[in-house]
Amino acid sequence: MRPLLAILSFTLMRLAGTRVNCGMPLLRISLALLACVAVSLAAQASPSGSNDPQLVEASRQAAAGSLHEAEQTLRHFLSAHENSADGHELLGYVLFKENEPKLSLTEYNSAASLRPLQPSQFEVMGCDYFLLEDYASADEWLTKSIDLGNKNALVFYLLGRTKYNERRFEEAAHLFTESLALDPRNLKAQTNLGHAYEELGRTEDALAAYKGAVALESDSKAGDAEPYEALGALLTEEGRPAEALPFLIKAAELASDRAWVQRELGKTYLALKEPGQARAALETAVNLDPQNGPSHFLLGQAYQKLGMAGEARRERDRYRELGDNHSIPDDPLSEARSLVQAGKLAQAEEATRSYLDLHKNSADAHYLLGYILFKRLNAKGSLAEYTEAARYRRPTAKDLEVVAGDYVLLHDYPDADKWFTQSLSWDPTNWQALYYLGRTKYNENRFDEAVTIFLKCLQSEPKSVKAEDNLGLSLEALGRTEEAIAAYRNAISWESVSSAPDFGPYLDLGALLVTNDRSPEALTYLERALAIAPQEVRVHRELGKAFLHLDRLQEAQAELQKSIALAPDEAPTHFILAQVYRKRGLAEKARLEFQRYTALAASHSTDDSR
Repeated sequence: MRPLLAILSFTLMRLAGTRVNCGMPLLRISLALLACVAVSLAAQASPSGSNDPQLVEASRQAAAGSLHEAEQTLRHFLSAHENSADGHELLGYVLFKENEPKLSLTEYNSAASLRPLQPSQFEVMGCDYFLLEDYASADEWLTKSIDLGNKNALVFYLLGRTKYNERRFEEAAHLFTESLALDPRNLKAQTNLGHAYEELGRTEDALAAYKGAVALESDSKAGDAEPYEALGALLTEEGRPAEALPFLIKAAELASDRAWVQRELGKTYLALKEPGQARAALETAVNLDPQNGPSHFLLGQAYQKLGMAGEARRERDRYRELGDNHSIPDDPLSEARSLVQAGKLAQAEEATRSYLDLHKNSADAHYLLGYILFKRLNAKGSLAEYTEAARYRRPTAKDLEVVAGDYVLLHDYPDADKWFTQSLSWDPTNWQALYYLGRTKYNENRFDEAVTIFLKCLQSEPKSVKAEDNLGLSLEALGRTEEAIAAYRNAISWESVSSAPDFGPYLDLGALLVTNDRSPEALTYLERALAIAPQEVRVHRELGKAFLHLDRLQEAQAELQKSIALAPDEAPTHFILAQVYRKRGLAEKARLEFQRYTALAASHSTDDSR
C-alpha cells in the first residue's frame, strides 16, 4: 500500500482551496532556468581527459540533446567500467539535464568515491538539491563551488535563489547584486533582487529593482512578464494603482494565460473605480483558475459595483465554498488565507502568528494556524492549535478530518480512526473522510472493516479507481487472492478510461502476481506502472523481483539499483539485490548488500509488504 500520509497531505490541500502553483515563480527552478543552467555548464558534457569511444559518443549525444540515448550509452559503458570516474561524472550531468536529480546525485557520489570533483560539478549538485527542494544542501554545495573559485554570474544567482527560499533575504539580495556585477543585464537576477528587497520591507529599493528589470526586459524583448507583474502588484499594494496599471497591462499581454496577472489587473481596476474593466480581467482570472477564492471575491465586488446583485451573491457564495466557510477577504486574516492559497505556507504561518499576538482568543486564527501547520507536516503543533481553537468554538467536521490527518502523520492510527469516525458522524456525506478511514483501518490491520468501508465508498462512487484498488489490497491481506486479483482488474479497467492516470492498481496487481509465481503475467502490469510513475520506488523494486524470478538477472540488477538510488534506506531492496549478485556469482557485492540490509533492518527497516 502506498504511504497514507503522502496521499493524505496532497489531497487535503483542497480543504482550503489551495493552489499548487500560482503567484511569483520563486520557489522552483523553472524549465527555462534549467535550460540556462544546462547551457552554462555544457563544458561538463565532455569527460575530462578521456578518449574512450563510448564516452566521446555519449558526449556527442548529450550535446545534441539526445539525452536518453546518452544515458543508455553511459549505462552500457559503466556496466563494463564500474570504476570510471569520467563515466559517472558524465552520467550525473546527463541525468541532471533529464531532470532526474536523485539519480544524478548518486552518480556524482560514485564519481567522488573515485576522485575529487571539480567546482563546476559541485554547482550541478547544488542545482540537483534545489530541484529536490533541499535548500540547505543546495546552499552547501553552491557555496562550496564558489569557495573553490567557481565565481560566475549564474552560480551567484542560483545561490541567491537558494538563500531566498531559506528566507535569508539579506544574503539573497547580496548574492543577486554579486550576480549583476558580473552580468549587469541578467534579467532574472534583477527581478529577484526586487523580490528580496520586498521581503525585507525595503519598498523603494524593491520598486527601483523592478523598474531596472522592466528596462532590461524592454531592451531585450525577452517576453518575460514577471518584472511587469511584480512592479505593478507592489505599486497597487502601495496605493498607487494609476502607476501600476500600464505595467500590469503589459504583463497581461505577455502572459495572458496567467490567472495571477489577471487577478492583479482586476484588483487595480477596482482601485481605480473602473468596475467594467475589472470584471473582464477577473472573469478571465476565474476561468483560468476556478479554484482561486480571492478571484471570486474580487469578481463579486466588480459585479456589486455594476449593480449585478445576483452575480455578486453567486461569486461571494463561491468564495465562501472555496474558503471552507471562512470569513471574507476584508477581515484581518484574509492575507494569511491568500498566502495559504498561494502555497506560501511559511509566510501564512508568520501572518497568522502575528494576528494571534494581538488576538489570543481567536478561534478562526487558531484553526487556520492548525491547518497551516498540518500542511507543513508539523502534526504536533497542528494538534496543539486545534485543541486551543476548540476552547473558543466547536470544530467542524472538516476540522476533525484534519485532526485525523495529523494523527496519520504521527502514525497513531487508533486516534486517526477515532477522529475520522467522529468527522463522519457529523458529516456522513464526506466521501474523502470515509476513504481515509478505510485506509486507516488497513494500517491498523483491521482488514475486514477496511473491506466494508471501501465497499461503502464504491456504493457512493461506483467506479472509484482508488477505492477499488484499496479494496483489492484489503482482500489480499485477508488471503482472498482471487477476489483481490478481480478487484485490481476492475480498478485497471476503470483507470484505462480515466483522465487521471494512477499507477496503483497496476503495481498492486503486478506485485501480487509476482508473489504467486506468475511473473511473466506480472510484467505487463508493472511496465505500465513504470510508464505512469517512473520515479516510484516500489515499481522498480517489484520489476526487479519479477526479473529475478524470470532469471533475467542483468535487468533485475538495473531495476533494483534504480530503486536504491531513489530510496537508499529501503532494506528489502538491498536484500533482493544481494540475491541477484549471488546468482550472478558476484560474491563480494552480494556480501556488501547483505551487510547493508542487516544494518538497515536492525535500525528502522521498511518491511516488505509482499
